[in-house]
Amino acid sequence: MKGALVFNETQCSDPWGGKVTGPNAEEFIQNLELWLEKETGASINNIKRIPPRKDLIVCDACHCTSGYQLLIWPVPGSEQKFIDLGFTKPQ
Repeated sequence: MKGALVFNETQCSDPWGGKVTGPNAEEFIQNLELWLEKETGASINNIKRIPPRKDLIVCDACHCTSGYQLLIWPVPGSEQKFIDLGFTKPQ
């Protein structure tokens, strides 16, 4: 996880809103990476989307987390651009 930033996806209040979609997980990740790079002007070396645990209970409110977690590894020196979008350094 060294150099990674984390984002806990929400039900519907992520910064990319409805602008990033895809018929499957792979296309969603590709479209999200393109959106993030366009929005920040910075490249991402790697991106992963971790699905929620099967026993996770979540609320349906827009601001509630969906259980999905994104991990990105931005190009060194560009981390703040992603932090400004809501990503955080892992604890």
